[in-house]
Amino acid sequence: MPPSAYRLILPVWGDAYRRALLRYCLPSLLAPGNLPAVAARAGVLVQLCTKEADRQALETADLARRLRSFARAEVVTLSSEEGREGYDYFSACYRDGLERARERGEAALLLTADQIWADGSISAVCARAEAGARVVLVAGPRLLEETALPALDAFRGPDGEFADRLGPRALAALAWEHLHPWDRSLFWDESDRGRPASFQFREVPGEGFLMHCLHLHPACVRLDESVDLDFRHTVDGGDFVERAAGRPEACHMIRCSDEAMYCSTAPRGQSAHLIDEPKGDWLRYANWALSLGVSRMNLSFLRQGVRFLLKDFEAEKWAPVEARAAEVCARVRARLARPHLLLYSRAYFALDRRFGRRLRSHAGVVRLWKMIRRAMGLGY
Repeated sequence: MPPSAYRLILPVWGDAYRRALLRYCLPSLLAPGNLPAVAARAGVLVQLCTKEADRQALETADLARRLRSFARAEVVTLSSEEGREGYDYFSACYRDGLERARERGEAALLLTADQIWADGSISAVCARAEAGARVVLVAGPRLLEETALPALDAFRGPDGEFADRLGPRALAALAWEHLHPWDRSLFWDESDRGRPASFQFREVPGEGFLMHCLHLHPACVRLDESVDLDFRHTVDGGDFVERAAGRPEACHMIRCSDEAMYCSTAPRGQSAHLIDEPKGDWLRYANWALSLGVSRMNLSFLRQGVRFLLKDFEAEKWAPVEARAAEVCARVRARLARPHLLLYSRAYFALDRRFGRRLRSHAGVVRLWKMIRRAMGLGY
């Protein structure tokens, strides 16, 4: 059965996140094809998960009152024991909201305060859940905060809202113009070399860009009682999607920005130390991916590219770029799609993270460690 109600879970704390939420994220969610469209066919509850110091500012904000005209909204505060800083706080907020959603039979929308969603995207994501997907995955590029946010302001109407002005093509064009330096550094070149990261980008000149991902954002999730919410790391970078979906076929991956897309924003200094990382070939990428402890679910995501369209899709212009990307990803997947290698690599890197610094102080252990790396094919 399709969900009869949705719980949108939004962690937000501190001045920076609160400003991002109220100035950009919520106005994008209030566009007619987003939350209002979903509320026209199902119940919507927005759970703002915050710290006590931010509670009053969120409850009294004008946009929060506008939200309550068509959806229920509640502000939930976590104690310092429940929610720590950074990613730990995000995960604590999502666990709280997911447990509430499961108890009430709601589907959960997992968003962040620094996301900007194109008009129509939230409705499209929910439509995929209503068609049977247990997890709906969306990939979004990161934009340079210092230039992208002023550019976004140009899309506001006299009332300060985006309304229907920020559609997928407009947001894709803005993303292309204002990509964060780190994301721009992740484009693979014509010799099929790129930097290791969860995302691979390729340009389709004059048409848009292509994105292949090991991890995507689980924008909508429908949980059953068997799912253990004690997941590792974050909802997109750990094992949460695998737990929630159970199998790759239960996931739906949005593969075209015309259907749904979002962007996040970050200041110039974020990830700046990684931009000069040397590029490598597919083997270096595969070995780097092993260090993440990737699963078969991650490899199934990597198989499928996401198109960000600046104009109408023309297959003959995209086909050569997609073919080259598919060849690289197929090599990576072939190398990693061996259960024993995934198991051994997880064990190796878990030991290395926990004991590596101490063990590497012994010459004999260093030689053994190098032998293990060579045997596993982890040298690059």
